[in-house]
Amino acid sequence: MNRRPVVAGKFYPGTPNQLTSMCEAFLGSEKPKSYLEKPLGLILPHAGYVYSGKTAGLGIRKAV
Repeated sequence: MNRRPVVAGKFYPGTPNQLTSMCEAFLGSEKPKSYLEKPLGLILPHAGYVYSGKTAGLGIRKAV
């Protein structure tokens, strides 16, 4: 299935390059706390990336 991005530019950046840059910044912006173990799964926030991206990025970095 190929679905058009209906909220691009509203909840996340409107172009692929902008979105890639933002996600890379979230994944590399801060190290997860060392006292946390590697998770088996994640429940990630998915509000506008401006609000939830840093938290989601930290969770993803800890899981991989």
